[in-house]
Amino acid sequence: MLKNIQTTLINQLQTKTTLEITNVNIFVGPNSSGKSIFLKELNNYLTLSNVEFNNNYDAKIIDTIEFSSITLEDQLQYINSLGGSINKEQYNADNWNSLRLDNFSYNIAISPIYNAFNSSESNRDRVEYFDNFFTLYLNGQTRLTMLQSIDFSPYDKSLLSPFAKMYHHKDLYDEFKEYIKDAFDLFTYFRIDGSYIEFVFSRTSAPEDFDEFSLKPESTEFLKKCLTHNDLSDGQRSYIGILLQLLAGNPETIIIDEVEAFLHPPLARKLGSLISKIANDTNKQIFLSTHSPNIILGAIQSGAKTNIIRLTYDGTIGRSTIIDSKHLTSIMAHPLIRSTSFLDALFYKNAIVTESDSDRAFYQEINFRLSKFTPEKSITDCIFLNAQNKQTVGTLVRELRNLGVPTASIIDLDFIKDGGSVFTEYLSSVNIPKTLHKTIETSKTTVQNYYKNLHDDFKTLKSKGISALQGEDLSPAELLLETLGKYGQFPVPVGELECWLPQVESHNHGSKWLIKKFENLGFDEFSSDYIKPENNDVWEFISKINQWLENSQRSGMLSTN
Repeated sequence: MLKNIQTTLINQLQTKTTLEITNVNIFVGPNSSGKSIFLKELNNYLTLSNVEFNNNYDAKIIDTIEFSSITLEDQLQYINSLGGSINKEQYNADNWNSLRLDNFSYNIAISPIYNAFNSSESNRDRVEYFDNFFTLYLNGQTRLTMLQSIDFSPYDKSLLSPFAKMYHHKDLYDEFKEYIKDAFDLFTYFRIDGSYIEFVFSRTSAPEDFDEFSLKPESTEFLKKCLTHNDLSDGQRSYIGILLQLLAGNPETIIIDEVEAFLHPPLARKLGSLISKIANDTNKQIFLSTHSPNIILGAIQSGAKTNIIRLTYDGTIGRSTIIDSKHLTSIMAHPLIRSTSFLDALFYKNAIVTESDSDRAFYQEINFRLSKFTPEKSITDCIFLNAQNKQTVGTLVRELRNLGVPTASIIDLDFIKDGGSVFTEYLSSVNIPKTLHKTIETSKTTVQNYYKNLHDDFKTLKSKGISALQGEDLSPAELLLETLGKYGQFPVPVGELECWLPQVESHNHGSKWLIKKFENLGFDEFSSDYIKPENNDVWEFISKINQWLENSQRSGMLSTN
């Protein structure tokens, strides 16, 4: 089994990432971030004896792999299971007598086998003698073939196939059937046809006296009417095939690319939970990539120790964030976070958090039009999320940044009315250093006092924003917005959401304003009434946010307090 993997990926501390391997290791991130590449490199290392990462120009992510030690007793058990027939006294580095093992077509000396298993380095001999036979790679195609019938003899107890292991271990077979019944409401049976064995499935249970291994007509007739793997959906075959290998497969390391392929969300969540639970119970190591938040939810809610690694790639540098699964479990218990598409953000390059659903929908539409007509100014691969008010925006922003997702916040300008700990929280949520808090608060108070002295209950602030300021009054406001923008917090300079694009008629606030605004923005891009991006107003605002998100040296991703 693997102990750790050193990679070329840069972490948030700007050093190379070393992954401490556990039973379940989940790789997430945007498209083309390196998830599949990592899994393929890992599979190559564990199955091809001539791959050396440090000297292999094909390796992009993995530098070195360190193996966990295997006890002497387990080494001997493995060797003797292949016909080695040696004892503890014979098994040492000085014994050059040869063995003929079942997996090999040539004789192998005991000394190199011993050294391969007991070297502290990640040498290639160990892969050739051991890991090569205990690694399984499942992509979308191979997992659909796991249930195909195989040649089988009930008298062969070598248990080299999961079918044989199920056949000879009733408790394992019963567990397997229980999981399938729970997932698909199907009853599972063995069907032996000549020298072949396969699983078949029925929507109704067999009679109480039914014996699936009997040759009686009533038994064979029932089995003939059952569904075979060819009658199942791709999702069912994929799910059951993975389950079969987890429970009864010989591989200690299972690599699954896009594990959620073919699965509906509830099944993906159930599979994520099962993978984590079974891997923990059987001490297998699972490496999988996913674009499904349901896989992650299932895994962390299983209670098993889980590594979640978020990968990104900007065309030059691959980066990684190792997410603490216990912390992720705790934050997903927060009703505010759970009510959003929070976990979906792990699969996007960027995120933006707004105060309300109306804000989210409007800014998302603006970005859509930018991407269509002036893509260089739009925010690529971005998820827009909303909190419940400006005070709760920071909760989402802080947690998303902790997960390695570049996240900007948009709040209305009337945040300057707040003071004390509420205002300080605005700053802390985007990781503005405490050393700057006092200076920023002073600027905020200066701007706040201007609007307060108008004695209009901050109506000018909301309706005109900083455009109501001139000369010496304007400079502190511009400096305040510029400082916050450096840390990815973007107050609305025109005051509030409803003040954008004043030439596009709309009235009221919130959802009523949004419906009318969308109607007047137009639906048909070929119509003369369709509103397209310009170089001002909200178009310029979103473009500024994009500049912060695209800056690899952006401030605010890490807490410095």
